[in-house]
Amino acid sequence: MLEAFVFPVSAIMSLWHWLMADVFSLDNSTAWVISIILLVVTVRSLIAPFTWSLYKSGRMSMLMRPEKAEINAKYAEQTSAEAIEAEKKETAALHKKYGFHPLAGCVPPLIQIPAILGLYRLLLWLSRPNLEHSNTIGLLDAEDIASFRSAEFFGAPLPAFFTMPDEALAALGTTSDEVRSVIIPLLILAIIFTTSNLWISVARGYTVLVWSSRVSRGMMKMSVVLASIMPFFILLLGLSGALPVALLMYWVGNNLWTATQTVLFWVLLVRRYPLDDVHREFNDNQRATVKQELADKKSVKRDRRARKRRALRHPSTIGQVRRELADEKQAARQAKKDDKERRKALRQQRSRAQLEARKRQKLAEREKRQEQKVEET
Repeated sequence: MLEAFVFPVSAIMSLWHWLMADVFSLDNSTAWVISIILLVVTVRSLIAPFTWSLYKSGRMSMLMRPEKAEINAKYAEQTSAEAIEAEKKETAALHKKYGFHPLAGCVPPLIQIPAILGLYRLLLWLSRPNLEHSNTIGLLDAEDIASFRSAEFFGAPLPAFFTMPDEALAALGTTSDEVRSVIIPLLILAIIFTTSNLWISVARGYTVLVWSSRVSRGMMKMSVVLASIMPFFILLLGLSGALPVALLMYWVGNNLWTATQTVLFWVLLVRRYPLDDVHREFNDNQRATVKQELADKKSVKRDRRARKRRALRHPSTIGQVRRELADEKQAARQAKKDDKERRKALRQQRSRAQLEARKRQKLAEREKRQEQKVEET
């Protein structure tokens, strides 16, 4: 499956190399290095409009939260088809008002991930002189392959990687010392830019965090953990995996682009779509509510521990305290169970109402088409 991603990547690199080498008469190594940089520019330029739409949709989602919360509260307990249809219309009108597109974030990964996978597969093939694809790889012919394998970046062949065997390095006309002297600085830059992007993403995510959503809070915690461990993962991958020089160059260039683009888009969005007092108050209230709920849970736990400690000092009350704590826990579990069943029943009723609303909509559309046919005849 990854083979399919090789063709568009090889086509872009081949085109840029032809322009650099044949049109601008650059030497072979410089032409291939610039081709890799221009591959970054090509891919990221293609997805830049979609990335802007993604960032804008995130900002619009934050701006419309107070109104969205009002709609949700208004129809939270409604289970009729009419109410569901009205909620859907109000939500659609709200999305249209703010230009919100829920699927805006799907396009960038669909372009960027195949580009990275295709480049990785292409470089693995190019780094193995005796591979069965040595005549043609993607849209690169034998001359292009030989040209790429002979290209260097500060003395290190572009297909070479840190753990490449000495025989393969000899076939590329280099040594492990020459390769490591280039890979280690690139690896350090990759770690710096990638980690910076992750922490920038964490900071941006914190400003748009949906505090009332446990899933959003959990994802924020995961993002912090990921940003913390990513430097070690990249270091391990670079020192023990097959990470060619050319791929590290792409990685560094891609993350440099991401950092610049993220800061630029963020500044533009904050200036173009600023938050007013209503939004700040709404976010502050949500954050305060969540923090109070967490504080209440901690307070209950502290109280239970304190009562246990007091009971240990008065052994005659141990049995009574245990029964009280058991009754409290049982009551809490029962209340949680009842609330869960109530919410489940409400979801089922709303699902049936949504199904009924869709049926009515389809019926109305069918009747409208029939009326149009009658008018045409």
